[in-house]
Amino acid sequence: MVISATIARSASALSPPWPLGDFLGFARRFNCDVFGYLFGNILRLTELDLNFRSGFGSDNRADGHAALWPGDGCLAAALASLEGEWLIMQQALAVAIDAAHAAGRAIRDLYGRDIAIRQKGEAGPVTEADLASDACIHRILRQAYPDDGWVSEETADRPDRLAKSRVWIVDPLDGTWEFTTGVPEFVVSIALSVEGVAVLGVLYNPITEETFCGLRGEGAWLNGVPMAVSSTADLASSTFCVSRTESGRGLLKGLEARLNLQPRGSVAYKCGLVAAGRYEGVFTCNPRNEWDICAGVAIIEAAGGRVTDRQGEPYRFNQRDPLKRPLAGTNTHVHAALMAVLAEAGAGPR
Repeated sequence: MVISATIARSASALSPPWPLGDFLGFARRFNCDVFGYLFGNILRLTELDLNFRSGFGSDNRADGHAALWPGDGCLAAALASLEGEWLIMQQALAVAIDAAHAAGRAIRDLYGRDIAIRQKGEAGPVTEADLASDACIHRILRQAYPDDGWVSEETADRPDRLAKSRVWIVDPLDGTWEFTTGVPEFVVSIALSVEGVAVLGVLYNPITEETFCGLRGEGAWLNGVPMAVSSTADLASSTFCVSRTESGRGLLKGLEARLNLQPRGSVAYKCGLVAAGRYEGVFTCNPRNEWDICAGVAIIEAAGGRVTDRQGEPYRFNQRDPLKRPLAGTNTHVHAALMAVLAEAGAGPR
């Protein structure tokens, strides 16, 4: 990692106004990811006193090329601020991945074994694997971030989380039914919400060894390799992964003739598959809880997709009531068309 002081010293070798092309070339030579973050947050840079004159205009350059001038503030300070934020989120992602993998090992040790299953009423089943996973994640995240808020399907809710800016939203085993029936389509789901926005997500399938993760504004990865949503723009050529349970209850009958549907496992796992470009979208007929969808929302959006509720509104997390309206997540290109079909069919909660 090239620290900000080194960047600033090297940048000072360029005489301002800096040709923007030269500045970007300098960034590429350093191969420093922080510059991608820097130029992806150009409006925030202006607030940090980097003055981009005339909207990247020529500003007296004979060759007409765009020029970058330093403002009244300090370039090193601006870079340090952005780099610091970038490093904080990279560290949070690494901790979340470690927690997901530790929880996944606990789940894998119990997979296929004869373990007790207890019903939580309408909340569904819970097993020893759910609780072991929850304990792993809670220990790791709380040790690393003791001041952050916490919401988990398997932990008693605490109202003090509502006053927190940063809140971890966790489903230690999304897809308990799949786990208990031997269908390897379940995941550990860990998300970080900042001011109500899903900014980080990790989904880990301990059986298929798939780790889907994403950072808002940074990108998404599958097992460390960059991933993106599909480029399909035609609804007729698109395939949507849906709930086996909702399909089995007949909630999708009005849609089966109009959309290519494929029942798959947990909703979080389906979100990971959409982010990886294997499907064009995912939608639900029934509401879901924050812990079911928060990580998936972060990852799909980080991969270039779009997620809204079925009314077309973005989600806000860390709310008093964790239950959320039915979800629609897509590769962005088919979002409007899918929403139109869903509205016309009237497929809704039952």
